[in-house]
Amino acid sequence: MEPRRGGRRIRADTVSNWWGSLDARDNTTVRATRLLPTTLIVATGIVAVAMPLPWHHLVVPADVYSGPPTTEVISGLDTANWLLVVAPVQLALAIRTYVAASGPGVKWAVTALAFAIVMGMIIDYFDWSLRGVSLTVQPYYGGGFFLALVGAVLMVVAGALAWRVPD
Repeated sequence: MEPRRGGRRIRADTVSNWWGSLDARDNTTVRATRLLPTTLIVATGIVAVAMPLPWHHLVVPADVYSGPPTTEVISGLDTANWLLVVAPVQLALAIRTYVAASGPGVKWAVTALAFAIVMGMIIDYFDWSLRGVSLTVQPYYGGGFFLALVGAVLMVVAGALAWRVPD
């Protein structure tokens, strides 16, 4: 008996063959996407560039307590040296996700690192918005702070990408 050429039967066979072929695919050779390591490397570069830039200004009294107060420029190396620990971890995760597909441990590590960076930037914001502020002195946030904030946003994007990449 010959199969029917028209009607619904031939399409149903095609769909069942396609569905059954999905497991026959070799999932071990699926290459990791390059978007996640690229995002991690760009975030690392942004954080590294932001460190020597000015982050805050601190108004301090003059050395001899006479005369106008002086403004001290605070760089990221002075105030946010915790990012010096974060940058090598970001780079290691970028290398790891470039070499092989990310597993659950790498996904959780990227997510925890993104959470730590965002919390560190929030704490830095609140700390410097309350430090040395008066009616005449307003808090100052320099280019380095906002550049590091962009790096924190990129880490959140990397955290989202880490969960979107297949294992």
